[in-house]
Amino acid sequence: MIKRVILDIDGTITDMALQISPNTIKMLRIAEEKGIVIDLCSGNVLPVMVGIRNIIGLKGNLAGENGGIILANNNIRTDFSKEVPLKVLSHLKAKFNVTEPMTNRWRETSVAFYYSGNPNLIKDYVKEFNVVIQNSKFAYHILNHNQDKGHAVEAFLNILKIRKDEVLVCGDSENDISMYMDGVHKAALSNSVDILKDKSEFVAKREFGEGVVEVLDHFGLL
Repeated sequence: MIKRVILDIDGTITDMALQISPNTIKMLRIAEEKGIVIDLCSGNVLPVMVGIRNIIGLKGNLAGENGGIILANNNIRTDFSKEVPLKVLSHLKAKFNVTEPMTNRWRETSVAFYYSGNPNLIKDYVKEFNVVIQNSKFAYHILNHNQDKGHAVEAFLNILKIRKDEVLVCGDSENDISMYMDGVHKAALSNSVDILKDKSEFVAKREFGEGVVEVLDHFGLL
């Protein structure tokens, strides 16, 4: 039986304009009223995620910066440092036309950047630094080795003492792939990248938040 749902935020709950439909908020609240706890796992920073969780009215835990920082049971833990990602960003600024999002000032374990060129050029360039470049569709993220959303899911499982088959995950982009591990329930949206759809038990016909509502309904959580 599914007890917890782990959702990405940007492009999953929100649309590409970073807006959440009123019906999505309503249905997420209904799911929690019925006993399902919704955790959020995002590439975004923890302060932004706390605001989003509180505005929606959720009770679950948070994993920000693609699993780098975790807020669970009112305790914050950071499992990585942003020392190496910052160094890599400095090199990228010197070689490529990259810019930073404002949220970098609040990042504790990673950095993000915007780049309109060929991402493979950057991925090849950073190989010597032992970091990972992930695309969330909204920005590129420079992450430490082993820093990903799968790490966050494993942390939630250990902290909360729950089994994989009690968890449903849902996301939309490349940086969500590691959440789709063996043993957990998996769903995708019509706007999700193909690899997530291929790994999923159910793919919603709708996109963004309305697709999430469709997922919750399919698994009997509403």
